[in-house]
Amino acid sequence: MNALQQDRFARLQFPVHQVDAKNPEEFFELLPGLRRYFQKLRWGKVKVTNAFGGEPEMVDGIEANYRGVFENDIIKVVKYIVFMYDPDSDLLAEYPEDTRLRKEAAAKEAGFKRNQVGEWPPYIEDIFNLKEKQVTLWIVEYLKVKKNHIWTEIKYIEEEIELLQRQRMDAMIQGKVEPTMMKLIKDRLEERESLYKRFYAEHLDLKKATQDEIYPVSPENVFKEMKIPDEVWRVKQVKDVPKHAGVN
Repeated sequence: MNALQQDRFARLQFPVHQVDAKNPEEFFELLPGLRRYFQKLRWGKVKVTNAFGGEPEMVDGIEANYRGVFENDIIKVVKYIVFMYDPDSDLLAEYPEDTRLRKEAAAKEAGFKRNQVGEWPPYIEDIFNLKEKQVTLWIVEYLKVKKNHIWTEIKYIEEEIELLQRQRMDAMIQGKVEPTMMKLIKDRLEERESLYKRFYAEHLDLKKATQDEIYPVSPENVFKEMKIPDEVWRVKQVKDVPKHAGVN
């Protein structure tokens, strides 16, 4: 590895570009602090085939949720996530506007290769396009730890929003309209959206792909959780809808 490349990623907390490991277990032994960023990688007994034949053995290792095409690529996937999504990755400055080129550069740095005709294999394209759900989950989990201060603020606000939504629902069932509460909920929702923008930063495609699963607090979810029939809250909710929303 040349000095330029070492310089290039010198700001990374975990120097994944300097680590060459034979397997995921060795990789995380060399970078032990990185392991807490990937808690979804379940550790336990893993069945492996004996190279000399005979019965499979149970050894300590990572219980990967996906195998197949990713069987030997866990290290590359982790490196890709760090190169692509770490706020201190130099790739963010090198490709500030072009997400696709940044992803390709991250894949190259991680050790993924194009095929003989110069194209990325389909499973790499799935990672790029956030269609590989397991990898997408790891990306979000990585950001949750890396941006823990922002994520903690988000969770506090979401708890407050959920409480306010429940109070609003109680008032609606009693036929009351609470303008002050509506404004407070609106303010908190705007604050939450601002925090999510900071959380996702320039990764707008990741926000679009995961926001439905990661944004758990909504009036609908609160009502469904409390087992309020649709015909109750959908009709009563109309009373609170501003005219500009299209309700007369």
